Amino acid sequence: MNNLEEQQGIIDALFSELDALSPPDLGKRISRFVDEQPHLMGFMFNLDDDFSEESHNYLLKSAIVIRDVLVGAGIPLKVVDNQVIEQIVDDRVDRYDSLSGIEAKVEDYMTLSSSPQMLEAVVKHAKSNDENLILIIDVIISVLEESAADQKERSK
Repeated sequence: MNNLEEQQGIIDALFSELDALSPPDLGKRISRFVDEQPHLMGFMFNLDDDFSEESHNYLLKSAIVIRDVLVGAGIPLKVVDNQVIEQIVDDRVDRYDSLSGIEAKVEDYMTLSSSPQMLEAVVKHAKSNDENLILIIDVIISVLEESAADQKERSK
């Protein structure tokens, strides 16, 4: 098994674990994530009206999975602030706007991501290939990776 297959297996297992949780247990996992990343989760909770309940739950689970993958790889994360989130959202929206006016496929969005393999592995679990859903997943990945990169820079 290569590294990419191993990563996909980890992501699949994490989604299976979260999907099997009872609503109260999932609520506890979300609450812990809110404590760890209050600004990112605030951003995500503000999206509640923009997505169906199913899609919003998927976004919340995705954030937990992405965080768990990074932490499981031994990458420490610091709390991200709103300024970083806003910068990444602006960057991703600009990138995704480059596909407006054409009939884009999921693969087209992967080419715009700074972490296409992670994005593809996470989006695979979505019930829809909605551009906005893919955009938000890409934002979450980028925000948490930025948090990890900052942490690595501070430890040098």
